[in-house]
Amino acid sequence: MELAVCQQISLEAHLSGWSASYSDRRAVAAVVLALAHAARQIADLIARGPLDGSLEAEIGTNVHGDVQKGLDVRANALLIPLSRPHLSLRSPPRSWMSLSSATTAHR
Repeated sequence: MELAVCQQISLEAHLSGWSASYSDRRAVAAVVLALAHAARQIADLIARGPLDGSLEAEIGTNVHGDVQKGLDVRANALLIPLSRPHLSLRSPPRSWMSLSSATTAHR
């Protein structure tokens, strides 16, 4: 019995192959790559911890009354723009607009 050898492949290469023949998959692949990039930036931010500012400091509340901390606002700033190119022509949900403006106010 032969053991299968796992070959490492990048997410970008995998998604490129997965979406090559399907135009509707290309949009999904683009979103997955954008989310992966943002997640890596958030992970780097957390890894730097206090060297990158006070991430745990409470800096306000969101529209739902939840306390927002520095990490919340900075992660939001990385993720919210990813949704904008993919919105339909209708207006975004009110909560998105509120979160977006809250992020801008705390930069």
